[in-house]
Amino acid sequence: MMQKNTPHQQRGFALVAVLWVILILSGIMVATLSLVKVEADTVSNEVNSYQALMEAHTGLSYAVHPGIERDDPILAAENPEYDAAYKVLISPEAVRFNINTILQRRDKALMRNIFKHWGMEENEASSLTDALIDWVDRGDTAELNGAEKSWYEEQGFTDRPYNGPFTDIEDMRLVKGFWAAEKLRADWRDWFTLRSEGGLDIHEAKPELIAVAAEINVSEAEAYQAEVKGDDGLFATEDDRNYPSVDAALTAMSAPGGNRRAPIAARFVTKGNILRIESVGRSGNFQASIIATVQRQGAKPNILDYQERISESE
Repeated sequence: MMQKNTPHQQRGFALVAVLWVILILSGIMVATLSLVKVEADTVSNEVNSYQALMEAHTGLSYAVHPGIERDDPILAAENPEYDAAYKVLISPEAVRFNINTILQRRDKALMRNIFKHWGMEENEASSLTDALIDWVDRGDTAELNGAEKSWYEEQGFTDRPYNGPFTDIEDMRLVKGFWAAEKLRADWRDWFTLRSEGGLDIHEAKPELIAVAAEINVSEAEAYQAEVKGDDGLFATEDDRNYPSVDAALTAMSAPGGNRRAPIAARFVTKGNILRIESVGRSGNFQASIIATVQRQGAKPNILDYQERISESE
C-alpha cells in the first residue's frame, strides 16, 4: 500500500518544480538575450560595412571629376558624428610598366634588366623574357629560349600559351619559368599594369623602375626624383619640377646618350593621363577600399577597371 506524501513533502516537491521552471525560464531568457545581441551586432556590422563602402564611393565620385586636382582637400574628409571618414589617393597608372607594351615592342633588353635587377642570372632572365614573348605572340615558333604550344603540352597544358596580350596580370604566373621571378620578388605585381598608355611615367614612377628603364643606378634615379618632387617631397604640388620632354628628363638623370638614347626614351612618357584612384572609406571597425583605373574624358570618366574590398579591423 502506497504512502501519501505529507504536506511538508508536497511543499518540497513544489519548491523543486518552481526552481526547475525558474532555471528553464532563465535559460530561455539568456538564450533570447544572446540571440538579440547577435542580431544587434549583425545589424550594426551590416550598417558599418555599408557605410564604409558609401564613404569610399563618395571619395571616388569626387576623384573622377575632371576639375578635381590631386591635392584638393575634398579628397579627404571625416564625419565624427558617425565615426566615418574617407581618403583618396590619385596617381598615374603609368607609374608601372605596361607588360603588354614591352612585349609587343619586343624590348627584350628592358625585360632582362628588370629580372636581373630582381636578382636573376643572365641566362634565366633571357629564358623568361623569351617565354613571355612567346606567350603573347601569334606564331608557334619559339624564341631561342622560349616556350610555345609543344612545351606546354608536354607539361599537360593543352590550352597554353594564350597567344595574345595579357588580360589579367595573374596570368603571368602561368608562363614557363615565372615561378623564379615570383620567388625573388613577392611584390612583382606592383611593377606591372595592363591599363596605362604604354610608357612609364618619367616623373612619378618609383626610382627602382626609372633606374631599370633608363639604365642608370637607383641612387641616380632617387636624386633625380627628389628634384622632381621639390622641397616638400610630394608629387602634384606647386614646387614640382616637371620636364618638358622625355629627353630633357633623361639628360637630367644622366641616362646614356648616343645610340642608346632613342630606345631608352621610347620606354617613357612625360605624363600618364590614365589615373589609378584608391579611395578608402571607414565606418566604425569596417574599412572599404575601392581601386579604380580611370580615364578622364570630358564630363564623363571612363572606368577601365574597378575592384572593391571590405574588411573588419580586429
